[in-house]
Amino acid sequence: MLLLYLVLMLVIYIFECASAITAATHRDYLVGNSNLLKKQMLKYYTDNSEPGRKLTATWNRVMLEMQCCGTDSPLDWIDYTSTFRSKFPAEDFPWPLNCCKRKNNYEVININGCRIGNPDYVFAKVGFFMH
Repeated sequence: MLLLYLVLMLVIYIFECASAITAATHRDYLVGNSNLLKKQMLKYYTDNSEPGRKLTATWNRVMLEMQCCGTDSPLDWIDYTSTFRSKFPAEDFPWPLNCCKRKNNYEVININGCRIGNPDYVFAKVGFFMH
């Protein structure tokens, strides 16, 4: 019984080592490739499907917590075709409201300033990927 336990623990240890090596060697694929996340963001943000609702909630939280707008910049929402753009014309709002800077109570500081892209009112950080 002890031998079986040791063999199973060895197998689990080998799988964990393989997972760690794989994660370390493929890290740059996700971290260095904002196009993968940008493609998903543009396709599913504000989509009414189940993946769309989950991705929208996730991106809303990321944009508020990281104080960024899109993967590279707020221009992601303008320069590319997206589900968001098909629902909300650029004249009304060029990017999601979660790109707007907020007060401590999460109220948008200046909606018109955010709408025109004033850096004092919109998160203009170089996107989600800051390296």
